[in-house]
Amino acid sequence: MKRISLGMSALLLIIGLNGCSSTPEDMLKNSVKEYKECTINGDSKCIASYSDPSLVELSGGINKFAENLQKDLDKMKSKMKISMKINNIDKIEKFAKTLQANIIITQTIEILDEQMKEMMGEKIEQKETTIAISNDNGKTWYFTNKASQELVKDLKNIK
Repeated sequence: MKRISLGMSALLLIIGLNGCSSTPEDMLKNSVKEYKECTINGDSKCIASYSDPSLVELSGGINKFAENLQKDLDKMKSKMKISMKINNIDKIEKFAKTLQANIIITQTIEILDEQMKEMMGEKIEQKETTIAISNDNGKTWYFTNKASQELVKDLKNIK
């Protein structure tokens, strides 16, 4: 009996140490994977949790941001279907206390609405660079892009 409890203790210690030893690279890969699933599934609360905190705050907080995003997603649901492919995650760079990496993503938008198909075609494929940022040494990540960063600047100037 003593052997079993010692074995279980050792196993729990190993599992615990493995969980604690996640590198910023591992955490980023996990965050990218979850963010991709959030986007494909149209989970507005999850997407909001990975969105630029400045943009979320300027939009009225995470609940308001998620609520408005959900309204937009609901409008688009019957008109298009989104899929994503992560092409590349660049090396993480450190700038003062911030970690940052560029992620090249290809989004494919399948047009379901017949009127939209006539104007836009059946599929739209676009590559974009998403910027992953961590302010806590890689434990948590949020995602932004140049357009969102410009929007944050503009909104801050208005307020």
